[in-house]
Amino acid sequence: MSLSRHTRVPQLSAADLRVLAGCTLRVLRDSNRTLDIIRAEELSAQTQLKSLLQAGLFELDDEARALFADRPILAQTDLDARRTSDSPTNAAGAPWRSQR
Repeated sequence: MSLSRHTRVPQLSAADLRVLAGCTLRVLRDSNRTLDIIRAEELSAQTQLKSLLQAGLFELDDEARALFADRPILAQTDLDARRTSDSPTNAAGAPWRSQR
């Protein structure tokens, strides 16, 4: 999904805008101000993420559902049971499993 030019982009609050401007000015004077770089990126990334969420970029459509249809959802998989399950002796991790 592409963002149209009519998509409303969330704006930074006045306080966040002041922090972002201060960080930017300090970094322009001294590019080694790593924490200021991180803070500025964090503030701008939050705003960008909000706009992408509003535009529906992360919503699953039929094409996305088709891509994930045959893939397991790892959060619903019992990884301990899979580790102890019968698997080929030449599978990755087989020597480790046989030592347990």
